[in-house]
Amino acid sequence: MLSAPAATSEAATQSVPEVAAVPIRRHLGSVLAGNLGVQLVGLVRGILIPLLVTPPQYGMWRLVLIVWQYGAYMHLGSFALLNRELLFF
Repeated sequence: MLSAPAATSEAATQSVPEVAAVPIRRHLGSVLAGNLGVQLVGLVRGILIPLLVTPPQYGMWRLVLIVWQYGAYMHLGSFALLNRELLFF
């Protein structure tokens, strides 16, 4: 049996760009404030750490940061390899 179409809601009658634009406008200020906050923390950290430590300590700090950053690439592509579909005979 066929049933009658359901009543349309207000959101269903709006065009797609209007519905999609509401969350973007609502959260744009939060995103911009968060990005600005991260930049300010990075600026303060970049100024304070060199002032608070000696040059050898700062060199060790930078070495630790370099190891930390390159650690993200130490998987050498194994994650991409795990996503491949291989044929097993």
